[in-house]
Amino acid sequence: MSAAAVLAVLAAGAAGAVLRAAVVGVLPRTGTAVVNVVGTAVLAVVVALVGAGRLGSTAAAVWGLGLAGSLTTFSGWVARVADGWRTAPGRTLALEVAAPVLAGVAVTVLALVALS
Repeated sequence: MSAAAVLAVLAAGAAGAVLRAAVVGVLPRTGTAVVNVVGTAVLAVVVALVGAGRLGSTAAAVWGLGLAGSLTTFSGWVARVADGWRTAPGRTLALEVAAPVLAGVAVTVLALVALS
């Protein structure tokens, strides 16, 4: 990978991290789920476009590794689930575990079907 490509991945990663922080700041209860689903959708689109031969490896790295990788946050999700589990396990299971996972699967399938 060229130095310019590495810099582009780093820039996309920085943008994704800033976007994640902004969304979580505006939506403290649901922001982590939102960025995880959006990041999953971005990565699913990247994978589908690469598989269809419509996106090259450098662009895939920028969008997939850089933007989607830094936009999503597994550790933030785990922390939200742990916090919610103590006070409202049923709500947490439904809204912070099941809903984001199902939404992530749905956007992945939609992207793969639509773009493959």
